[in-house]
Amino acid sequence: MVTNDIMIGAALKDCAGIKVIITGGDLIHSTGTLVGEFALNTLKNIFINKAFIGVKGIHFESGFTVNSHEEVRVFQEIKRISNEIIVVADYTKFNRTAFAKLGDITMARKIITNKQIPDEYKKFSLKTT
Repeated sequence: MVTNDIMIGAALKDCAGIKVIITGGDLIHSTGTLVGEFALNTLKNIFINKAFIGVKGIHFESGFTVNSHEEVRVFQEIKRISNEIIVVADYTKFNRTAFAKLGDITMARKIITNKQIPDEYKKFSLKTT
């Protein structure tokens, strides 16, 4: 399991059956994620089967968005080395747009969320699966 999130790494520290790799990099204090050249270099020569990406906004027009351009750079590299992108976002992220665009709403074939998402997004996901 590869992560650039120090909280996820810490949560998995006692799971003996899971190898955990934390990318390293510059810490974004508000999110606990690691970004920058060091994180990008860690990702250069590996491959990921399934990438779970948390976003701050999901909107039909602006797509998937996050809080910083530095996060976008890491996510672009993750998209490049991954077989499958799975977006993770609770219902409060729908119909919202954060600072930097990660990709169009069609970028991910799966979204993990809860039941309270707006109906128009439920209908959209049924059309695309």
